[in-house]
Amino acid sequence: MKKRLISVMCLSIFAATLFAGCGSKDTSNKEGVTLKVLTHRTDIIDTTLKKIGDEYFEKTGVKVEWEGITDYEGVVKTRMNTDDYGDVLNVLPAITSTELSQFFEPLGTVDELKDYEGVTQRADGGKVYGLPNGLGATGIVYNKKVVAEAGYNEFPKTLDELYDLADKLAKMGGVVPLAINSKDKWPLGQYDSVASVAYGTPYYYRDMGKMDDALLAGKPTGDVLEILYKFVSSGWVEQDLTTTNWEQSKSDMANGKIAMMALGMWAVPQIQGLASNPEDIGIAPFPVNNSGKLKAEAGPDQFLAVSAHSKHKEEAIDFVKFYTTSGYADSEGLIPAKKGQESKNPVVKGYQDSGVELLLADPSEADPAASDKTTEIANNAGFKFWEGSYIQEAVIAAKKSRADFEAVVKKYNDAWNKSKAAAN
Repeated sequence: MKKRLISVMCLSIFAATLFAGCGSKDTSNKEGVTLKVLTHRTDIIDTTLKKIGDEYFEKTGVKVEWEGITDYEGVVKTRMNTDDYGDVLNVLPAITSTELSQFFEPLGTVDELKDYEGVTQRADGGKVYGLPNGLGATGIVYNKKVVAEAGYNEFPKTLDELYDLADKLAKMGGVVPLAINSKDKWPLGQYDSVASVAYGTPYYYRDMGKMDDALLAGKPTGDVLEILYKFVSSGWVEQDLTTTNWEQSKSDMANGKIAMMALGMWAVPQIQGLASNPEDIGIAPFPVNNSGKLKAEAGPDQFLAVSAHSKHKEEAIDFVKFYTTSGYADSEGLIPAKKGQESKNPVVKGYQDSGVELLLADPSEADPAASDKTTEIANNAGFKFWEGSYIQEAVIAAKKSRADFEAVVKKYNDAWNKSKAAAN
């Protein structure tokens, strides 16, 4: 939920600047022009956004007027029924690819904008209608100081090293090696993302519906459940899985009482904000196997676009490109969307320097019907992805015994096979 809020807010902000960095313009043609940029980031209008707008004005002579909207999706959705929805804004998630040209101005062709990650996700007919404000990625958020005290100055790059780190942390005493926040449940849904990493491509949930025994070891979800079993049965997680607390866990990591949590980049600033030394908090890719080849699920945070009804389309496009290469991604802890652009955020740079391969989905490879079928099979089998309930049941059973864990896994796996057979 927090992640989604952050995403929506980041979106409109980047809409304003994403296009400006792509070309230097004469101020003589732009003086007197004011761009209205819709944003949900009401919290940084007077700081980060003001700085971006001021920099663009100094560069081009074009003024930027930020319009902060709290209920962004609701308000903008209504305004898009008119011609008045600003010059620059984010592409609302509900808008389909075939609707893009109805509401937005083309920013260029896919080939022209191939230096930006993920542009095909908001393109139609070879034309791009939205540029990403930055990329978010998943992994393990961790306390660098505590991990270093256990002998790891660099985060593990193999699963065996991760187990070794957890064992050393446990032996130190006073530190929870890996907090899984079982009681709150939703944090366990992060491990459904780890399953995609174990699969090795962004299309796991497209393909999963074709798999038998999808919850057993040897398949991505089954392998991730086995990883969790190892952590729980070894005593490397919270002692009492029924009394964990998400908000408290953030504070405990900031204070060195928790070493690691499987989360996304969105969580790093929240935990840093609670730490006496924010530099102690970092994020690394989750090493799901012993290959040493790191991968991570990633995707654009939000897409910035130019209104089809803007009276200053050239300036608006230029501004969006400018925004994508501004300091916004650095300040918000996102990976720059423009290929080859090095992050100035030390946490993000450390993540990139790990050599991680980002798993970015290509809409041409996606199959929404197949993904929906996977969801349907799971739902009819009695569990849902991303919500954490079936994983919660498995880890609580793992706390009791291997036999109890295997019984829970077998129950859901049998239900999956039965539901899959019925769906076919």
